[in-house]
Amino acid sequence: MWAEAFHYDPAKIDRYYQSKLMDESRIYFAICHADTTAGEIQLKRIDPQQGCAALSIHLANNRYKNRGFGSEAIRLLIFYAFHSFGLKRIEADSVLRNTRRQHVLEKAGFQFYMKMRNYATMLLITRSEPYNIQIS
Repeated sequence: MWAEAFHYDPAKIDRYYQSKLMDESRIYFAICHADTTAGEIQLKRIDPQQGCAALSIHLANNRYKNRGFGSEAIRLLIFYAFHSFGLKRIEADSVLRNTRRQHVLEKAGFQFYMKMRNYATMLLITRSEPYNIQIS
């Protein structure tokens, strides 16, 4: 599948995450399970004046998929974005063939908005009534 084997370089990984943390147009969180990083989730392209941002989520590997980690992280980030950060709209995109991601986004309340090339863009817009989200 890949031309060369992956080489884990801790310094390179640290530089990658440090660059993410220093980017003021992002809010970045780790998804953790049992003292292990299961993935990452972030709000990016944050526009406070328009009250919008884009959601991005990645799980580390298949071991964490289909176990609710992504759904829970999205649910918590939505709560934070709307109630603590004051956003009004969150966008998320997906490669069209990634139906798993689209399903998880739909479960969280996102609706299909548009298709461009090989991507689907989905939107979640605040409602006038509060979200019925329980924080555990």
